[in-house]
Amino acid sequence: MDTAVVMEDYTKTLHGHRVLDEINLVIERGQILGVTGRNGSGKTMLLRAMCGLIRPDKGKIMVMEQELNR
Repeated sequence: MDTAVVMEDYTKTLHGHRVLDEINLVIERGQILGVTGRNGSGKTMLLRAMCGLIRPDKGKIMVMEQELNR
């Protein structure tokens, strides 16, 4: 299968708090996933990262083989 999203060592810090800590994730095309967790655990930040709405402090994200935030 082709990959839709690849995150490598993705790290984001806000206001001195590490929200996403070295996330490594591969999502294949056609794959359906759910994101669960407590309030403030980084679910929305993860989705914003996948949409390219935030820039990582470290790491990278590829969506459909195109690197975001370049």
